[in-house]
Amino acid sequence: MKRKERAAETEVALKAAAKRVFADPEAVRAHIAMYAHLYREHAVTMRAAQEAALVSGDIAATLARFEASEMADILGHVTCVAEAGRPLPASPETSLRMAFDLIHAMLRARPQRADQVDDEAIEALTRFVYRGLNGCDY
Repeated sequence: MKRKERAAETEVALKAAAKRVFADPEAVRAHIAMYAHLYREHAVTMRAAQEAALVSGDIAATLARFEASEMADILGHVTCVAEAGRPLPASPETSLRMAFDLIHAMLRARPQRADQVDDEAIEALTRFVYRGLNGCDY
């Protein structure tokens, strides 16, 4: 599948998932898949920004603002899990941060070509994050 077609499919799936909360495994999967594709296509830039943030306070502040904005956009998905009566492992903010850090670390540890995102890795991450947030399997 070509990159533009895959990006369009991911966009459609993400828009559909945005209407659901992380109590729905498909919403979790769509967000993980979208981030995986984004990471694979921009891994070098993302790593460079993270490295630059280590030596530049200005870049670190910019990166922190960007990450906070991204987290705020999906925090409601995690908060709704708790509101549905499922106890989160920590506060919604900390639970989301742990899930994001796990996903990011897994993708970083699995070097692949930008056009190849491992479906098995996405499924494993989906199941792991879903279990962690919901306290049960799907």
